[in-house]
Amino acid sequence: GQLKQLTYFYVDFSGCQITNEGLYILANTLKEKVNIQEVWLRFSWCKDEAISNEGLIAISKSLEHCKDLRVLLLEFNGQSQIASKGLSSVLTSVQKSASIRKLYLYFERSQASDNFLTYAGETLPKLKRLEVFGLNLSNSNYITAKGIEKLEKGLQAAGSIRQGLYL
Repeated sequence: GQLKQLTYFYVDFSGCQITNEGLYILANTLKEKVNIQEVWLRFSWCKDEAISNEGLIAISKSLEHCKDLRVLLLEFNGQSQIASKGLSSVLTSVQKSASIRKLYLYFERSQASDNFLTYAGETLPKLKRLEVFGLNLSNSNYITAKGIEKLEKGLQAAGSIRQGLYL
């Protein structure tokens, strides 16, 4: 409809009773926004265990249609059913947008592991225009020094990143 030209999309449903079903609906909406340049999605501290990898993967796949995407902020703090598989799907999808410049992933208290950090370390150098990378995986019990080392190597290899943050 009339929102095809939408370039900025910001929603905050933190603390709500959102489930994967809500993310599927949102993903279908995002698929139609091919000109979108900036997406901020906040779903922190929603009904615990109601959002999982499947919901995040649906959002990620919808972003593949956004070829002009420059800024992506995903905040899913407290969603303990999201693991490395879901987080990796985000990086896989943003690789398809050669435009991504700023990427913020906030997934405190998730099940992210060294597998995700290894994948991020391999993927970040491929994001040639990425300038800013923010990552919060605090209180994720499956992160070790080995994973952080893999991420650090990727950040060093990604010459375009001017700012990097991870916890």
